[in-house]
Amino acid sequence: MKKKRALSASRMPDDYNETYWSVDLEEDPETGELVMPLPQAMLAELDWEIGDVLEWKQLPNGDWSLTKKAKTVDSGEESK
Repeated sequence: MKKKRALSASRMPDDYNETYWSVDLEEDPETGELVMPLPQAMLAELDWEIGDVLEWKQLPNGDWSLTKKAKTVDSGEESK
């Protein structure tokens, strides 16, 4: 996955005090699908692991939010 096809980038205000990440989308050479590699520092800080289900949400200003879906205690299935 070496070919970069798109860039997700934004400039945050100087007084913005939350952490954010910007990554290059990469194209899978076998399938042509876009892949978003998540930095290890981000995974560690957010307590995300491979196999977690993530939810995309478009914000009113056009930005996107990515959050981990919580697992239900009784069934182990993902819930919102």
